[in-house]
Amino acid sequence: MNSPSNDPTGKVAPRTTVLVACTLFVLLTGVIQGELDGRWSNQDDLVAQGSLLSDVPTTVGDWLVVRDAPLSSAEKEMLQCHGSMARFYRHQETGHEVGVLLIYGPRGPMAVHVPEVCYSSTGTVPSSTPAARSITEDQEDALWMTQFRKPTNPLPSLEVWYGWSEGEHWEAAKYPRFWPTQQLYKIQVSGPVAGEGDAKSPPQLFLEQFIPALRNGVLAAR
Repeated sequence: MNSPSNDPTGKVAPRTTVLVACTLFVLLTGVIQGELDGRWSNQDDLVAQGSLLSDVPTTVGDWLVVRDAPLSSAEKEMLQCHGSMARFYRHQETGHEVGVLLIYGPRGPMAVHVPEVCYSSTGTVPSSTPAARSITEDQEDALWMTQFRKPTNPLPSLEVWYGWSEGEHWEAAKYPRFWPTQQLYKIQVSGPVAGEGDAKSPPQLFLEQFIPALRNGVLAAR
């Protein structure tokens, strides 16, 4: 009996076909992953762009930075970000505080770390399904809004807004991992939910002033 490698019909052995297909699949997967995590980009240029986040204003309308909360080395490595800004802003009249995280990096890592995953591991549970909400009056900027509660309390106490941008408008994207650009900005703002009788929460009020400031500042410098 002829061995598969000496088949007089000249047909390729099935296991050889499978091996070739698997090899091509692994190579293609590596290329796709490289595109998603931005490994083919000029890293020096990306770091320079990310460093501009340090220029985000510390005063935004009636909101003033009260403390910085820089990402740890482990967090930066996990996110693979080229630049980040993490601060707490306080409204000078109401005293409400919001936490603000702004990062710039490859779209793959930027897409996977969403609040529904992160906050659920810190003792809170989602109390609502994320909903896309417009931020600016021209409705060209939109973010996801979701709320969280303590397991022992049926009422939400924390509200989080988040979304992505390639440098222009912010979007509540469903699939940011497949955005047609290698690098993305991500914003995440958290704070208390709206009080009784209040039409808007502190995070929403902050974002209405912060998003236009970004558009005219850091994002405009691209």
